[in-house]
Amino acid sequence: MRSLLLAILLLPGCAYVQTLTADDTADPRFHVAYIPTQTYTLQSPARLVGDVSTPGVPPRHLELISPRMDAYYRDHPQYATHLNGRPTIATIPAGATVRIDTLRHNWTLAIPPVPGDSQILQAYGTLATPVATWTDVQIPHDPDAPWHFVPTTGVMAFRPDTDFLKPE
Repeated sequence: MRSLLLAILLLPGCAYVQTLTADDTADPRFHVAYIPTQTYTLQSPARLVGDVSTPGVPPRHLELISPRMDAYYRDHPQYATHLNGRPTIATIPAGATVRIDTLRHNWTLAIPPVPGDSQILQAYGTLATPVATWTDVQIPHDPDAPWHFVPTTGVMAFRPDTDFLKPE
């Protein structure tokens, strides 16, 4: 790895960019919006999207899309590019539950440095309906709420969408 980075640094016009993920579940500083083990009940139907893979293999990167996030993505398509090619794999009914299992944020290692990288805290959990259960589902936040930094970090945190998720 070191020799690859050295080679990249010495080649003009080349760059190295890698997106990494940090698990923040055990660090209480990150328990500012979602709290691990907290369970929420969906107050309205939602979409579950995921990467389509091989038939018979569960989809990867599941994301629960609340009605408010759907509206936000329609109004701000530049923030919805990660959904391109990712179909709705289920419509989740109101009354389903989601239990927060992990908190993670992504960050970018870039050589040379690239300004403007945002580190956003995301919650992931187990989504359960009467007929199916999905794990490691990214849970939506309130896109209209102001964000704040997790104390002593550069990671942005958004509060839960309280119109969509009711704590149990």
